[in-house]
This record gives sequence, structure tokens and C-alpha cells, in this order.
Amino acid sequence: MPICGSSVTDKDMTMTFDHLPLADAGREAHALELFHLEMTPEEYAARFGHEFALFSFDEFRYSRPGLAEWVQRLGDIFFKREGAPPFESCGINSSRRRRSKQPNGTSETRSKVSRFSD
Repeated sequence: MPICGSSVTDKDMTMTFDHLPLADAGREAHALELFHLEMTPEEYAARFGHEFALFSFDEFRYSRPGLAEWVQRLGDIFFKREGAPPFESCGINSSRRRRSKQPNGTSETRSKVSRFSD
């Protein structure tokens, strides 16, 4: 059964992240604000992966159930671990990626560089 509307399943819940430090409240709040948990990590990577210059969210565990697993899967995709597909091949074309309007009326892809990234 998927967790948080993602491809993370009950089976994945048996994974332990006890070796990772617990994210502080600010980092967890930032993760919950930044990531669209109603999407699968694969879909999120396909739609928004190009906006990340750095990614360190997978270096922590989280108190919210399912968040650590979701973030770990996203890290697997970004860093091509665990046989994850490259996010470029997840089937979302670049025209569907979120863009922001600039003051001059042009559209530009936004970069998500987290203040928590190394």
C-alpha cells in the first residue's frame, strides 16, 4: 500500500534510518513545504528535479511517518542509487515543469537551492 500518495509502500517502512540524524523542526517543516507528497518521488523528480542544484534532505530522518522513505527514494533518483530511473526518463516533458513569470513577462525556470543544502 503506498504511503503519502507515493511509490513508497508498507514494505519500505521496514527500512530503518536510525543511522541518520533526526532532522530539526525547521528542516522538517522546509521538507514538508518543498516536497509535494501527493506525488510519487519519481513524478516529483521528473517535474522539479531540474530545479535542484544541491540536495541533502536524504542525509536526515524525519518524524513524520513516510517522509524519510519518500525523501530517500527522491535521493535515490537524484543520485541514481538503488536502480532508480534517471528523473529525465520519468515521462514528464519540460513544458510541464513549473515556471515562474519574470517582471519583463518572460518565463524562467526557478532554481530550488535550499538554505539547508551543503
